[in-house]
Amino acid sequence: MYVVALTELQGTLENEAAALGGDLGCTAYDARLLLAPGMPAVLRRTPDREPALELLSRVRSRGHGAVACDLSAVMSSDAMTSMRRFRLG
Repeated sequence: MYVVALTELQGTLENEAAALGGDLGCTAYDARLLLAPGMPAVLRRTPDREPALELLSRVRSRGHGAVACDLSAVMSSDAMTSMRRFRLG
């Protein structure tokens, strides 16, 4: 499974919503809903690598910060070390 996420939005949400909606095959309203909670915003999950990289390229071509990754290369939160007390000395 591949995930594409928007990490930084250039310009306003309203300006990007229509373009992003076209990229995702949804309405501008639905695209705004994806971005409303803040960054990073997961744009798409797909089992195929090529569509993920194509979407990544389109989003970056408009000047936005975006990342794509293969979920099999990402450690699950259950496997991470739990930090109960953290401080820098």
